[in-house]
Amino acid sequence: MQRHITIGMLTLIVIIGGCAQPKGPTGPPQRPDVPAEMAMLEPFIGNWTGTAEIVSPSPEEMKAMMPEGEAEGAGDEPMTFDGENTNRWTLNGMFMVG
Repeated sequence: MQRHITIGMLTLIVIIGGCAQPKGPTGPPQRPDVPAEMAMLEPFIGNWTGTAEIVSPSPEEMKAMMPEGEAEGAGDEPMTFDGENTNRWTLNGMFMVG
């Protein structure tokens, strides 16, 4: 009987000891500071528009690179296109999305 009481008391001590206050922080996790390296990306933030031109090789160069019959009309005129993009910060300045 004495042994059962001793085991019960030890179990109770272990349970109560396990429910003690944790030693680490107990509040919500703190948000880390934005790394200084992220400031290097700041020039890319905003709205961007641009025009580009893809210049093909000359017709002679195209004939040298491609099989006969496939190079017809290639390299005659440059191709142009317009584009736009918007880059912004997300997740409190930790990531750039564009």
